[in-house]
Amino acid sequence: MKSKKGFAIGLDMDGVIIDNTDTKIRFAKRMGFTLKPEQTHAELIEKALTPEVLSELRTHLYFNPVTALQAKLVPGSLDGLHQLKKSGQRFYLISKRKYPIIARELLKKHKLWGKYFDEKNAFFVRETEEKDYHIGRLGIGLYLDDQPSTLDKLVNAKHKILFDRFNCFVKSKHRRVGSWEEFIKMVKEHGVVNF
Repeated sequence: MKSKKGFAIGLDMDGVIIDNTDTKIRFAKRMGFTLKPEQTHAELIEKALTPEVLSELRTHLYFNPVTALQAKLVPGSLDGLHQLKKSGQRFYLISKRKYPIIARELLKKHKLWGKYFDEKNAFFVRETEEKDYHIGRLGIGLYLDDQPSTLDKLVNAKHKILFDRFNCFVKSKHRRVGSWEEFIKMVKEHGVVNF
């Protein structure tokens, strides 16, 4: 992977590294709703659940340790992180998680905290503007996120890549990848400076 000293990769957490799909489907079923995997996407789930159920789901996902720690890893994310680290590429985690204690515990559970992320390269923020601030401050030139609306608001990332695992946003204006394998291949082929 080609790199440049001042150019780093930024990664979102939920939907890119952490997979809440099964947890959302199980929770919705208990509440009387049937969700397909593609309906669990953060920007689409609002159309499938009532506001009350959605609020309760978010509380369980992000503030209830029992539910939150059930989340799996997105397929290929562990290998992708390994390849980024092995290549010497600088990368950062910047996640809109209001309760970072649970987020860190989830990363520890999957053996990512300490090996790939720590206090120096993982940041938990409340608003997208804070995410963009860190992107600019850290010299992140490429940012991978699963939400088009977040990418739309980022002004400091030169290259915005949409992680579209379930092909929900085929008409997106952002460059899309459907898997970690595709993302790593893109980075290897083009280098982070040649987008």
